Amino acid sequence: MIYEITTTARYFQQTVINRWNYVSSGVGASVSGAFALADAFGAIPVPVTDVLDVAKPLGFMMFQLAAPLELISCMVAALYDPVDFYEVPYATPKPGGNAGEALSPAAAYGFRTNRVRLDIDRGRKSLAGVVEPAVQAGGIISGGYLTNLANIAAMWSETLEYDDEGNTFTFVPAVLSKEEYTTPSGRRAYRKYSTLAAQLTHTAQGVSWQPIANMRTQRSRQYGHGI
Repeated sequence: MIYEITTTARYFQQTVINRWNYVSSGVGASVSGAFALADAFGAIPVPVTDVLDVAKPLGFMMFQLAAPLELISCMVAALYDPVDFYEVPYATPKPGGNAGEALSPAAAYGFRTNRVRLDIDRGRKSLAGVVEPAVQAGGIISGGYLTNLANIAAMWSETLEYDDEGNTFTFVPAVLSKEEYTTPSGRRAYRKYSTLAAQLTHTAQGVSWQPIANMRTQRSRQYGHGI
């Protein structure tokens, strides 16, 4: 199965959305694949303390981002099974862990994947929550912060596992190529393929993420937009 993780956050009144894809294998004993991935990715808060686990990808990522960035929900969904999903709405939003001076929502830490297939482009991602001390002259990310971003990228690149009573789910990071089509108005657009089998033939599996050494800008997150 192919899963998609969608996080939704608020940052200076802007909505910030990020997505990741994973290809699964294995069958659980009692939990769904979506729940297993939500737990392995770190979307489910630690019991009692109700904080995100910084030893898992989502918790570690949030710990590096500006404190005004507040995570409000995480949805994990199987793209081809309408009942295999798990949503985590955070009654108490989960803030970023960096107290540095926060920059505009349009400022972003950039990431991209390697290419494991020539017919599928690199995956790309922009994280809001840049802090002023992270950026040197010319937009260069300072050494210590770049190391933290590299650690985020390494966690995104890992194959995640969840042990369900001795049965193991495995989740491999992936980049999806979408099907091109023409809308009724004549515009070119893209959508997932109609079947899981077709989409799997257009999916790059086992990708590795790397940080980009310069600060990026995300135009859609400028004030008045916001994704």
